[in-house]
Amino acid sequence: MKNKLTNRFLKRILFCVILLCGVPSMTMGKPLSVNDSLLQVYMSEIKRSNEYLSVRQQRIDTLLEQRRNQWSSWKDLYRVNCLLAAEYRPYRCKEALRYYQMNVQLAREVGDRDFLAESLTDLAYLLASAGVYHEAFSTIALVDTASLSEQARVAYYRCMYHLHGEAGFYGGLETYMEEHREQRDRYFQLIMENIPDTGVLYLSLRESYAREHLEADVAMMYNRMLLQSVRPGSPEYALYAYCRSDIYRFMNKEDEQLEWLLRSALADVRNGITDNGSSWMVAEILYHRGDIQSSFEIIHYSLANASFYDASLRMWQISPLVNIISTSYLVHQRELNSRLVWALVCSILLALLLMVTILLYVKRTRRIHLQSREIEILSNDLRKANEQLQRTNYALLESNHVKDEYIGHYLNLYSDYLDKLRKQVKDPAFTQSEIDRFYREFDTAFLSIYPDFVANFNQLLREEGRIVLRKGELLNTELRIYALIRLGIDNSVNISRLLRYSVNTIYNYRARLKNLAIDRDAFESQVQQIGTFTK
Repeated sequence: MKNKLTNRFLKRILFCVILLCGVPSMTMGKPLSVNDSLLQVYMSEIKRSNEYLSVRQQRIDTLLEQRRNQWSSWKDLYRVNCLLAAEYRPYRCKEALRYYQMNVQLAREVGDRDFLAESLTDLAYLLASAGVYHEAFSTIALVDTASLSEQARVAYYRCMYHLHGEAGFYGGLETYMEEHREQRDRYFQLIMENIPDTGVLYLSLRESYAREHLEADVAMMYNRMLLQSVRPGSPEYALYAYCRSDIYRFMNKEDEQLEWLLRSALADVRNGITDNGSSWMVAEILYHRGDIQSSFEIIHYSLANASFYDASLRMWQISPLVNIISTSYLVHQRELNSRLVWALVCSILLALLLMVTILLYVKRTRRIHLQSREIEILSNDLRKANEQLQRTNYALLESNHVKDEYIGHYLNLYSDYLDKLRKQVKDPAFTQSEIDRFYREFDTAFLSIYPDFVANFNQLLREEGRIVLRKGELLNTELRIYALIRLGIDNSVNISRLLRYSVNTIYNYRARLKNLAIDRDAFESQVQQIGTFTK
C-alpha cells in the first residue's frame, strides 16, 4: 500500500514538472491576429524611431543649407521658409510656427497682400492645431478678406472651419463650444460653394464633416476614396487611417479601430512624425485590454514625442493617460516581481520535494526487493485479484471512457454475484430481496452523485410523459435504465443483464420514453449530459 502511494505521489510530482515546462510551448503555435501582427511590427519600429527622425532631420538640414546660401530673391526665401515649415509641422511645432512667422514678417516688409494672407492663414491653422485658440483667432483676424483671391479665400474658409472645429471640440464652456460648432458648419458650406466636387480637398472635407456629425456610412465612403488616392505608408495615409479609426470608434468596433490606429501609428513612425495622436490612443486601448507592458512602452514613446513636438495641447491630452498607465505599470511590476519570487520559492520547494520523493522511492524499491519472497506466499486468490486489477488498470489507461468501464465493471461484478447467489440459494424470496437491495443501493448511490437527475430528466420529456414516483421510491425501472445510460452503459443487452429484465423489455422502455421526449433524436445524448456542470 505504501509503495502504491509513493508511486502515485512521484507521478504527480513529475506531472507538475512536465506541465510547468510545457506551458510556454503550448501558446507558441497559436496564430497571430491582424492586430497582434501589426502590434509586433509597431513595437519593433518604435525601437528604430530615431533612424526615421534622422531622415527627416537630414531633409531639414538640406533646406537650412539652401536658406543660408541658395536664394536670390525674397520669393525664394519665402518658398524655402514654406518648405521648412512643412517639414517641421508634424515634427516640431514651435519651429514650424517660427518659419510661418518669418513669412508673415517678410510679406509685410515687401508689402505683398497675397503672400501675407497666405502666411497668416498657415500660421493661424497651425496655432489652432496646437490648441492656441486665442492667438489663432487674433492671427486670422489680420487677414484682409476683401482682397483675397479665389484660392486664398478657400484657404481662409478652410482655416476658419478648422479653427472653429478645434475650439468646438476642445473648448471650455458648452455654450461657446456650440457657437464654434455652428460657425464650423457655416464655413463648411462656404468651402463647398467655392470648390469643385472632385479632388482630395473635397473628399477630405466631406469625410471630416460626416465624422463630426456621426454619419458612419458616408464618412466610410469618402475615407475609402481618400485611402485609395494615396500611397500606403505615406503621411497622408497615416492621417486617413487615423480618420478611419475614428469612424470605427463611434461605431463601437474596437478591434477595427485598433487595427487602423496601428496602421496610422506605423506610418507616423516611419515618416518621422512626432505629432502622432494615434500612438497614445493605441496605448489607451491596450491598457483597457490588460496589455500593461505594451501600453506602458507606447505611452512613454508618445510622451517623448509630445515633449519633442512641443505643443501644449498634446501634453494636455496625453498627461492624464501617462499617469494612469504608469501607475498601473508600477503595480503590475510589483505583482510580477512577487509572482517571480513565489515561483522561485515554489521551484526550490518542488526540487527539494522531488529529491525527497526520489530518495523515498529508491528506499521503497530496495525494501520491495527484499520483501519479494514474502509476496510469493500470498494466497492464489489474492494473486489472481491483483493480476485482474493490473489488467483492469492497463485497460483503463488505454480507454477513452475510464469512468464508464470502471462503473460498468463493478456493476457487472454485483450482477455476477446475484447470478451466483440465485444458483446457490434456492430461496426465490431471498434472491429477490437481494435484487431489491441492489436496486436501493444503486438508486441511493446514483442520486448522491446526481441529486437533480429526476427533475432534469423530466425536463427532457413532454409534460404528459413526465415520471411521477410513488411514495418511498427513489428511482423506478425507467429511470434506472436511463441512469445507466447517464453512466455510459447504453447497450440494451448490458442494461437488461444488470437490471434483470429481458432485452425486449429494455427496448420497449427506451422506445416509449423516446417517443415522449421533446427532442426524440437528441434525447439520449441529452440524458448523458445531465449534471455535467453540477458541482
